[in-house]
Amino acid sequence: MPEIKNTFLQGKMNKDLDERLIPNGQYRDALNVEVSTSEGSDVGTVKNILGNQRVDQLDIGSDFKCVGCIADEKNNKLYWFISKYNVDAILEYDADNDIAKYVLVDTHAGTSKAVLKFFGNVITGINIIDNLLFWTDNQGEPKKINIDTCKAGTTGIDTHTQLSFENGSFHGITVGLTAADSSAPNYSSEGRYVWFDESQIVKLFDRPLVFGYSAFYNPYQQYKIRHYRDGKFLGKKRIKIWSGNVDVDGNHFRVENYSDGTSKDFKVGDVIFGDNITVGIAEQHVTVIKPKPLNAPTVKINHTESAQSTSKTPNLFETKFPRFSYRYKYRDGEYSTFAPFTEPVLTLNILRMLVNQ
Repeated sequence: MPEIKNTFLQGKMNKDLDERLIPNGQYRDALNVEVSTSEGSDVGTVKNILGNQRVDQLDIGSDFKCVGCIADEKNNKLYWFISKYNVDAILEYDADNDIAKYVLVDTHAGTSKAVLKFFGNVITGINIIDNLLFWTDNQGEPKKINIDTCKAGTTGIDTHTQLSFENGSFHGITVGLTAADSSAPNYSSEGRYVWFDESQIVKLFDRPLVFGYSAFYNPYQQYKIRHYRDGKFLGKKRIKIWSGNVDVDGNHFRVENYSDGTSKDFKVGDVIFGDNITVGIAEQHVTVIKPKPLNAPTVKINHTESAQSTSKTPNLFETKFPRFSYRYKYRDGEYSTFAPFTEPVLTLNILRMLVNQ
């Protein structure tokens, strides 16, 4: 029996003609198929694919409209974007385990605090790289979320997604005044008291303050912090916040066991970050374009002439004019572009060479 092979180069379905009259390269009917794009021997072959399946595991209510979707073939998952007048959300379906989950829920849709801003338009520019989900809707700035981080902070369609920053919040406080400073309200040799502006603490912990009033009646709230000095992590600590005229004038905080405090507790220039901070997700957290840092990084280069003279290691920039730049590493492992390089720096050795000439 002869073997019949058809190559559908035209890629055209023709239902008008009788199947005996259809030209070569066209076809009359087709099933749910796809052309394999694998790198194996079956590349280019046609194979059946699964049809649609209704997923009713999430009780999201009615009136939602699907505005975008993407299949994560590597992990056999599906992500789809839904929207209605007051809620936008991103959902996930795990085909291997037949489980649907909430990824991100924006209950501020339609307000000035909206995060996703789907606008009801169909979103086609969606991509997945590792555990990062990117998309652009041709309306606002391109957006990106960490799928795992958002899922961990999403509990339901009626609850706004919360982000937890276990390694510190976005905002830090630089210690500007301690009890060891002669200009401090309660000057002493100890540095266990730190004065602060109330708005800084509220911004740091993203919650209103509950102050303490005396050493015996303490409705204060304890907070966890991460303590840094000269770029070195000194560990996690618990602090108590006090206000007004207690035994130290002005708003201040101290370590939890303040009776054991010493001058080594805090020093001017120390940086403090909140620990295990949970905040509602905002547009700044999903926008690909990062805002400009509030403060430029500072660098201090120490030079010890005696140490270098006895060392066998040559000076790093002994006969070179170095230039410096910097870039940022973000939470998800991404890097910013390099900042503009400085002008060439005239090192001490170069200066000596010029003088000797």
